[in-house]
Amino acid sequence: MSYFRKYRGDLLILLLLPIFWLSYLIPRDRNIWAFGSNLGNTFASNPKYFYLYVSNNHSDTIKPIWISRKKAIIDSLNKMGLKGYYLFSFKGFYYALRSGVYIFDHHRKDISFLLSGRSIKINLFHGIPLKKISYDNKFDEVRNPSTLFKKIIGSIRRLQNERTDHYYLATSETVAEIFVSAFKSSYSKMIICGYPRNDIFFNDSLNISMYLVANDGNLYTQLEQEKNICGKKIITYMPTHRATEAQILEIIDFNKLDTFLESKNATLLIKAHPYSNIKNFLEKLSYKNIRVLSAAADPYPFLKISDVLITDYSSVYFDFLLKNKSIIFFSYDIEEYKAQSREIYYDYDSVTPGPKVSTMGELIDSIRECLDGVDEFKLDRDRLIGKFYSSTEGNASETLFNKVINIVNN
Repeated sequence: MSYFRKYRGDLLILLLLPIFWLSYLIPRDRNIWAFGSNLGNTFASNPKYFYLYVSNNHSDTIKPIWISRKKAIIDSLNKMGLKGYYLFSFKGFYYALRSGVYIFDHHRKDISFLLSGRSIKINLFHGIPLKKISYDNKFDEVRNPSTLFKKIIGSIRRLQNERTDHYYLATSETVAEIFVSAFKSSYSKMIICGYPRNDIFFNDSLNISMYLVANDGNLYTQLEQEKNICGKKIITYMPTHRATEAQILEIIDFNKLDTFLESKNATLLIKAHPYSNIKNFLEKLSYKNIRVLSAAADPYPFLKISDVLITDYSSVYFDFLLKNKSIIFFSYDIEEYKAQSREIYYDYDSVTPGPKVSTMGELIDSIRECLDGVDEFKLDRDRLIGKFYSSTEGNASETLFNKVINIVNN
Protein backbone atom coordinates (compact mmCIF):
# COMPACT_ATOMS: atom_id res chain seq x y z
CA MET A 1 0.00 0.00 0.00
CA SER A 2 2.85 2.42 0.82
CA TYR A 3 4.39 1.79 -2.61
CA PHE A 4 1.02 2.51 -4.22
CA ARG A 5 0.66 5.83 -2.39
CA LYS A 6 4.21 6.85 -3.28
CA TYR A 7 3.93 6.02 -6.97
CA ARG A 8 0.22 6.43 -7.63
CA GLY A 9 0.88 9.55 -9.74
CA ASP A 10 3.15 7.56 -12.05
CA LEU A 11 0.65 4.70 -12.28
CA LEU A 12 -2.13 7.16 -13.08
CA ILE A 13 -0.06 8.68 -15.90
CA LEU A 14 0.42 5.19 -17.29
CA LEU A 15 -3.35 4.71 -17.41
CA LEU A 16 -3.86 8.11 -19.02
CA LEU A 17 -1.26 7.71 -21.77
CA PRO A 18 -3.98 7.36 -24.47
CA ILE A 19 -4.82 11.05 -23.83
CA PHE A 20 -1.19 11.94 -24.54
CA TRP A 21 -1.21 9.98 -27.80
CA LEU A 22 -4.51 11.55 -28.85
CA SER A 23 -3.07 15.03 -28.24
CA TYR A 24 -0.85 14.46 -31.30
CA LEU A 25 -3.98 14.61 -33.46
CA ILE A 26 -4.90 18.15 -32.41
CA PRO A 27 -3.72 20.92 -34.79
CA ARG A 28 -1.35 23.38 -33.11
CA ASP A 29 -1.20 27.13 -33.56
CA ARG A 30 2.44 28.23 -33.46
CA ASN A 31 1.41 31.77 -32.62
CA ILE A 32 0.00 30.58 -29.29
CA TRP A 33 2.70 30.06 -26.68
CA ALA A 34 1.90 28.32 -23.39
CA PHE A 35 4.04 29.13 -20.34
CA GLY A 36 4.36 27.36 -16.99
CA SER A 37 6.74 26.92 -14.08
CA ASN A 38 7.56 24.38 -11.39
CA LEU A 39 4.81 21.83 -12.11
CA GLY A 40 2.31 24.65 -12.56
CA ASN A 41 2.60 25.75 -8.94
CA THR A 42 4.47 29.07 -9.19
CA PHE A 43 4.68 32.25 -11.25
CA ALA A 44 8.42 32.60 -11.24
CA SER A 45 11.80 32.15 -12.87
CA ASN A 46 12.67 32.35 -16.56
CA PRO A 47 9.20 31.47 -17.94
CA LYS A 48 7.65 34.29 -15.88
CA TYR A 49 10.05 36.95 -17.15
CA PHE A 50 9.88 35.75 -20.73
CA TYR A 51 6.07 35.59 -20.56
CA LEU A 52 5.90 39.17 -19.29
CA TYR A 53 8.30 40.33 -22.00
CA VAL A 54 6.27 38.67 -24.77
CA SER A 55 3.00 39.95 -23.27
CA ASN A 56 4.29 43.52 -23.13
CA ASN A 57 6.16 43.63 -26.43
CA HIS A 58 4.84 41.06 -28.92
CA SER A 59 1.17 40.40 -28.11
CA ASP A 60 0.27 41.75 -31.55
CA THR A 61 1.76 38.66 -33.20
CA ILE A 62 2.05 36.10 -30.39
CA LYS A 63 -0.62 35.04 -27.91
CA PRO A 64 1.16 34.22 -24.64
CA ILE A 65 -0.88 32.17 -22.17
CA TRP A 66 0.18 31.32 -18.61
CA ILE A 67 -1.11 27.91 -17.49
CA SER A 68 -1.21 27.14 -13.77
CA ARG A 69 -2.58 24.64 -11.28
CA LYS A 70 -3.06 27.49 -8.79
CA LYS A 71 -6.22 29.56 -9.22
CA ALA A 72 -4.75 32.37 -7.08
CA ILE A 73 -1.94 32.86 -9.59
CA ILE A 74 -4.38 33.08 -12.48
CA ASP A 75 -6.57 35.55 -10.59
CA SER A 76 -3.53 37.77 -9.95
CA LEU A 77 -2.54 37.70 -13.62
CA ASN A 78 -6.04 38.43 -14.85
CA LYS A 79 -6.30 41.46 -12.53
CA MET A 80 -3.19 42.84 -14.25
CA GLY A 81 -4.81 42.34 -17.66
CA LEU A 82 -2.59 39.35 -18.48
CA LYS A 83 -3.82 36.16 -20.10
CA GLY A 84 -3.67 33.06 -17.95
CA TYR A 85 -5.89 30.06 -17.28
CA TYR A 86 -6.31 27.42 -14.63
CA LEU A 87 -5.20 24.13 -16.20
CA PHE A 88 -8.31 22.24 -15.09
CA SER A 89 -10.72 24.62 -16.80
CA PHE A 90 -12.14 24.57 -20.30
CA LYS A 91 -9.84 27.36 -21.53
CA GLY A 92 -6.85 25.93 -19.69
CA PHE A 93 -7.45 22.58 -21.35
CA TYR A 94 -8.06 24.23 -24.71
CA TYR A 95 -4.91 26.32 -24.75
CA ALA A 96 -2.74 23.47 -23.46
CA LEU A 97 -3.97 21.45 -26.45
CA ARG A 98 -3.76 24.22 -29.05
CA SER A 99 -0.50 25.97 -28.12
CA GLY A 100 2.18 25.38 -30.68
CA VAL A 101 5.00 26.23 -28.27
CA TYR A 102 5.48 25.05 -24.67
CA ILE A 103 7.85 27.18 -22.58
CA PHE A 104 8.78 25.93 -19.09
CA ASP A 105 11.65 25.62 -16.62
CA HIS A 106 11.48 22.05 -15.30
CA HIS A 107 9.43 19.72 -17.52
CA ARG A 108 6.57 20.03 -19.99
CA LYS A 109 4.31 18.94 -17.12
CA ASP A 110 4.89 22.46 -15.79
CA ILE A 111 2.07 23.07 -18.29
CA SER A 112 0.62 19.64 -19.14
CA PHE A 113 2.42 16.50 -20.22
CA LEU A 114 -0.77 14.73 -21.32
CA LEU A 115 -1.81 17.58 -23.66
CA SER A 116 1.63 18.39 -25.08
CA GLY A 117 1.78 16.24 -28.22
CA ARG A 118 3.36 17.91 -31.29
CA SER A 119 4.11 21.19 -29.51
CA ILE A 120 7.61 22.66 -29.71
CA LYS A 121 9.11 22.26 -26.23
CA ILE A 122 11.55 24.86 -24.92
CA ASN A 123 13.07 24.31 -21.48
CA LEU A 124 14.37 27.61 -20.12
CA PHE A 125 15.67 25.67 -17.11
CA HIS A 126 15.95 26.98 -13.57
CA GLY A 127 19.63 27.69 -13.08
CA ILE A 128 23.21 27.27 -14.20
CA PRO A 129 24.18 23.94 -12.66
CA LEU A 130 26.85 23.73 -10.00
CA LYS A 131 25.43 20.40 -8.82
CA LYS A 132 25.32 17.46 -11.19
CA ILE A 133 21.88 17.07 -12.73
CA SER A 134 19.74 14.50 -14.52
CA TYR A 135 21.78 11.69 -16.12
CA ASP A 136 25.01 13.14 -14.73
CA ASN A 137 23.71 12.78 -11.17
CA LYS A 138 24.47 9.32 -9.83
CA PHE A 139 22.03 9.89 -6.96
CA ASP A 140 19.12 10.47 -9.37
CA GLU A 141 17.01 7.31 -9.15
CA VAL A 142 14.83 8.37 -12.07
CA ARG A 143 17.66 8.60 -14.61
CA ASN A 144 20.04 6.18 -12.89
CA PRO A 145 17.76 3.63 -11.18
CA SER A 146 19.29 0.97 -8.93
CA THR A 147 16.51 -1.66 -9.02
CA LEU A 148 14.19 -3.15 -11.63
CA PHE A 149 11.15 -1.56 -10.00
CA LYS A 150 12.82 1.87 -10.04
CA LYS A 151 13.73 1.34 -13.70
CA ILE A 152 10.06 0.78 -14.51
CA ILE A 153 8.89 3.80 -12.51
CA GLY A 154 11.79 5.82 -13.87
CA SER A 155 10.77 5.07 -17.45
CA ILE A 156 7.34 6.62 -16.77
CA ARG A 157 8.94 9.72 -15.23
CA ARG A 158 11.46 10.07 -18.07
CA LEU A 159 8.65 9.95 -20.60
CA GLN A 160 7.25 13.12 -19.03
CA ASN A 161 10.51 14.89 -18.23
CA GLU A 162 13.56 15.96 -20.24
CA ARG A 163 13.63 14.65 -23.79
CA THR A 164 16.26 14.76 -26.51
CA ASP A 165 13.84 16.59 -28.82
CA HIS A 166 13.39 19.48 -26.36
CA TYR A 167 15.29 22.74 -26.76
CA TYR A 168 17.34 23.95 -23.80
CA LEU A 169 18.35 27.47 -22.84
CA ALA A 170 22.05 27.58 -21.93
CA THR A 171 23.75 30.82 -20.88
CA SER A 172 27.11 29.92 -22.47
CA GLU A 173 28.97 27.21 -24.36
CA THR A 174 30.22 25.91 -21.00
CA VAL A 175 26.66 25.41 -19.77
CA ALA A 176 25.60 23.94 -23.13
CA GLU A 177 28.25 21.23 -22.79
CA ILE A 178 26.79 20.25 -19.42
CA PHE A 179 23.23 20.13 -20.78
CA VAL A 180 24.22 17.99 -23.76
CA SER A 181 25.60 15.43 -21.33
CA ALA A 182 22.98 15.74 -18.58
CA PHE A 183 19.97 15.54 -20.90
CA LYS A 184 21.52 13.25 -23.53
CA SER A 185 20.77 15.98 -26.04
CA SER A 186 22.74 17.62 -28.88
CA TYR A 187 24.25 21.03 -29.56
CA SER A 188 21.60 21.64 -32.22
CA LYS A 189 19.04 21.75 -29.41
CA MET A 190 20.94 24.31 -27.34
CA ILE A 191 19.79 27.95 -27.32
CA ILE A 192 22.77 30.07 -26.23
CA CYS A 193 21.34 33.13 -24.54
CA GLY A 194 21.11 34.88 -21.17
CA TYR A 195 18.34 34.23 -18.67
CA PRO A 196 15.22 36.41 -19.01
CA ARG A 197 14.96 36.66 -15.21
CA ASN A 198 18.30 38.47 -15.07
CA ASP A 199 17.07 41.33 -17.25
CA ILE A 200 15.53 42.78 -14.09
CA PHE A 201 19.05 43.52 -12.78
CA PHE A 202 19.82 45.80 -15.71
CA ASN A 203 16.56 47.65 -16.38
CA ASP A 204 15.50 50.26 -13.80
CA SER A 205 12.52 51.39 -15.87
CA LEU A 206 10.57 48.14 -15.50
CA ASN A 207 7.10 48.31 -13.97
CA ILE A 208 8.11 46.47 -10.81
CA SER A 209 4.49 45.95 -9.72
CA MET A 210 3.99 43.62 -12.65
CA TYR A 211 6.96 41.54 -11.55
CA LEU A 212 5.49 41.24 -8.07
CA VAL A 213 2.32 39.52 -9.29
CA ALA A 214 1.69 36.42 -7.15
CA ASN A 215 4.59 37.54 -4.93
CA ASP A 216 4.99 39.31 -1.60
CA GLY A 217 4.64 42.88 -2.82
CA ASN A 218 4.15 44.31 0.68
CA LEU A 219 7.46 42.90 1.87
CA TYR A 220 9.21 44.23 -1.23
CA THR A 221 7.80 47.71 -0.63
CA GLN A 222 8.94 47.64 3.01
CA LEU A 223 12.47 46.57 2.10
CA GLU A 224 12.76 49.07 -0.73
CA GLN A 225 11.67 51.90 1.57
CA GLU A 226 14.10 50.82 4.28
CA LYS A 227 16.87 50.77 1.71
CA ASN A 228 16.06 54.08 0.02
CA ILE A 229 14.90 56.09 3.02
CA CYS A 230 16.83 54.59 5.95
CA GLY A 231 19.92 53.48 4.06
CA LYS A 232 19.54 49.87 5.18
CA LYS A 233 21.63 47.19 3.53
CA ILE A 234 19.73 44.14 2.30
CA ILE A 235 21.34 40.73 2.73
CA THR A 236 19.55 37.76 1.14
CA TYR A 237 20.12 34.19 2.33
CA MET A 238 19.04 31.42 -0.04
CA PRO A 239 20.14 27.93 1.02
CA THR A 240 19.62 24.97 -1.25
CA HIS A 241 17.57 21.88 -0.42
CA ARG A 242 19.47 18.89 0.93
CA ALA A 243 19.34 16.19 3.62
CA THR A 244 21.71 18.07 5.95
CA GLU A 245 20.10 21.52 5.77
CA ALA A 246 18.63 21.28 9.30
CA GLN A 247 22.15 21.70 10.69
CA ILE A 248 21.71 25.43 10.12
CA LEU A 249 19.32 25.52 13.08
CA GLU A 250 22.14 24.28 15.33
CA ILE A 251 24.70 26.73 13.92
CA ILE A 252 22.81 30.02 13.75
CA ASP A 253 21.87 31.92 16.88
CA PHE A 254 19.06 34.04 15.46
CA ASN A 255 18.90 36.32 18.51
CA LYS A 256 22.60 37.12 18.20
CA LEU A 257 22.30 37.56 14.46
CA ASP A 258 19.37 39.95 14.83
CA THR A 259 21.34 42.08 17.31
CA PHE A 260 24.33 42.19 14.97
CA LEU A 261 22.16 43.23 12.02
CA GLU A 262 20.70 46.04 14.10
CA SER A 263 24.20 47.35 14.79
CA LYS A 264 25.01 47.39 11.06
CA ASN A 265 21.70 48.93 9.93
CA ALA A 266 21.05 45.82 7.87
CA THR A 267 18.16 43.45 7.15
CA LEU A 268 18.53 39.75 6.44
CA LEU A 269 15.97 38.30 4.04
CA ILE A 270 15.67 34.51 4.15
CA LYS A 271 14.13 32.49 1.33
CA ALA A 272 14.08 28.72 1.71
CA HIS A 273 14.08 26.33 -1.23
CA PRO A 274 10.52 25.29 -2.27
CA TYR A 275 11.32 21.68 -1.27
CA SER A 276 13.12 22.58 1.94
CA ASN A 277 12.56 20.38 4.98
CA ILE A 278 12.85 23.39 7.31
CA LYS A 279 10.89 26.00 5.36
CA ASN A 280 7.98 25.90 7.83
CA PHE A 281 10.35 26.69 10.70
CA LEU A 282 12.09 29.47 8.79
CA GLU A 283 8.83 31.05 7.64
CA LYS A 284 7.73 31.37 11.28
CA LEU A 285 10.82 33.36 12.33
CA SER A 286 9.92 36.74 13.80
CA TYR A 287 12.72 39.25 14.35
CA LYS A 288 13.07 42.97 13.79
CA ASN A 289 15.96 42.67 11.33
CA ILE A 290 15.27 39.21 9.89
CA ARG A 291 12.49 38.88 7.31
CA VAL A 292 11.31 35.73 5.58
CA LEU A 293 10.10 35.41 2.00
CA SER A 294 7.77 32.55 1.15
CA ALA A 295 9.61 29.52 -0.23
CA ALA A 296 7.30 29.56 -3.26
CA ALA A 297 7.92 33.24 -4.06
CA ASP A 298 10.00 34.64 -6.90
CA PRO A 299 13.23 36.00 -5.34
CA TYR A 300 14.53 38.02 -8.30
CA PRO A 301 12.86 41.37 -7.54
CA PHE A 302 14.36 41.04 -4.04
CA LEU A 303 17.79 40.13 -5.39
CA LYS A 304 17.62 43.28 -7.51
CA ILE A 305 17.70 45.39 -4.31
CA SER A 306 20.07 43.12 -2.37
CA ASP A 307 23.60 44.18 -1.45
CA VAL A 308 24.96 40.79 -0.35
CA LEU A 309 23.96 37.21 -1.12
CA ILE A 310 24.53 34.30 1.25
CA THR A 311 24.11 30.82 -0.17
CA ASP A 312 25.85 27.43 -0.30
CA TYR A 313 25.35 25.25 -3.39
CA SER A 314 22.36 27.01 -4.91
CA SER A 315 22.68 28.09 -8.53
CA VAL A 316 21.23 31.47 -7.55
CA TYR A 317 24.75 32.76 -6.99
CA PHE A 318 25.42 32.47 -10.72
CA ASP A 319 22.58 34.95 -11.28
CA PHE A 320 23.86 37.26 -8.54
CA LEU A 321 27.28 37.31 -10.21
CA LEU A 322 25.77 39.68 -12.75
CA LYS A 323 25.24 42.28 -10.02
CA ASN A 324 28.96 41.97 -9.21
CA LYS A 325 28.33 42.31 -5.48
CA SER A 326 29.60 40.27 -2.56
CA ILE A 327 28.63 36.63 -2.12
CA ILE A 328 29.20 34.59 1.06
CA PHE A 329 29.24 30.81 0.80
CA PHE A 330 27.84 29.27 3.98
CA SER A 331 29.05 25.75 3.15
CA TYR A 332 29.12 24.14 6.59
CA ASP A 333 28.34 20.65 5.24
CA ILE A 334 30.29 20.56 1.97
CA GLU A 335 31.83 17.11 2.41
CA GLU A 336 28.58 15.51 3.55
CA TYR A 337 26.76 17.21 0.71
CA LYS A 338 29.08 15.88 -1.99
CA ALA A 339 29.09 12.39 -0.48
CA GLN A 340 25.39 12.00 0.29
CA SER A 341 23.33 14.49 -1.72
CA ARG A 342 24.92 15.64 -4.97
CA GLU A 343 28.26 15.68 -6.73
CA ILE A 344 29.30 18.98 -8.29
CA TYR A 345 30.71 19.69 -11.74
CA TYR A 346 33.70 21.73 -10.66
CA ASP A 347 36.20 22.13 -7.89
CA TYR A 348 34.00 24.03 -5.44
CA ASP A 349 36.55 26.65 -4.44
CA SER A 350 37.43 27.49 -8.04
CA VAL A 351 33.89 28.57 -8.99
CA THR A 352 32.68 30.16 -5.75
CA PRO A 353 34.02 33.74 -5.62
CA GLY A 354 33.52 34.64 -1.99
CA PRO A 355 34.49 33.72 1.57
CA LYS A 356 33.63 30.18 2.71
CA VAL A 357 32.18 30.06 6.22
CA SER A 358 30.90 27.24 8.39
CA THR A 359 30.37 28.73 11.87
CA MET A 360 28.27 31.49 13.36
CA GLY A 361 31.36 33.58 14.11
CA GLU A 362 32.72 33.25 10.58
CA LEU A 363 29.34 34.16 9.12
CA ILE A 364 29.06 37.36 11.15
CA ASP A 365 32.67 38.32 10.40
CA SER A 366 32.11 37.88 6.67
CA ILE A 367 28.88 39.86 6.69
CA ARG A 368 30.65 42.66 8.56
CA GLU A 369 33.49 42.77 6.02
CA CYS A 370 31.09 42.80 3.08
CA LEU A 371 29.04 45.62 4.59
CA ASP A 372 32.25 47.54 5.32
CA GLY A 373 33.26 47.33 1.66
CA VAL A 374 35.95 44.65 1.91
CA ASP A 375 35.93 42.80 -1.42
CA GLU A 376 38.76 40.49 -2.48
CA PHE A 377 36.78 38.56 -5.09
CA LYS A 378 35.86 41.00 -7.87
CA LEU A 379 38.42 39.61 -10.33
CA ASP A 380 37.16 36.08 -9.63
CA ARG A 381 33.58 37.19 -10.28
CA ASP A 382 34.61 38.83 -13.56
CA ARG A 383 36.34 35.62 -14.65
CA LEU A 384 33.31 33.48 -13.87
CA ILE A 385 30.91 35.88 -15.57
CA GLY A 386 32.96 35.44 -18.74
CA LYS A 387 32.85 31.67 -18.35
CA PHE A 388 29.16 31.22 -17.64
CA TYR A 389 27.55 34.04 -19.67
CA SER A 390 27.83 34.61 -23.40
CA SER A 391 26.21 38.03 -22.99
CA THR A 392 25.71 40.44 -20.08
CA GLU A 393 23.84 43.22 -21.87
CA GLY A 394 20.52 42.77 -20.06
CA ASN A 395 18.50 42.04 -23.20
CA ALA A 396 18.14 38.27 -22.80
CA SER A 397 14.35 38.25 -23.32
CA GLU A 398 14.60 40.07 -26.65
CA THR A 399 17.41 37.80 -27.86
CA LEU A 400 15.54 34.69 -26.74
CA PHE A 401 12.35 35.82 -28.46
CA ASN A 402 14.15 36.13 -31.79
CA LYS A 403 15.74 32.70 -31.35
CA VAL A 404 12.39 31.06 -30.53
CA ILE A 405 10.76 32.74 -33.54
CA ASN A 406 13.55 31.31 -35.69
CA ILE A 407 12.90 27.81 -34.29
CA VAL A 408 9.14 28.13 -34.83
CA ASN A 409 9.55 29.28 -38.43
CA ASN A 410 12.03 26.57 -39.44
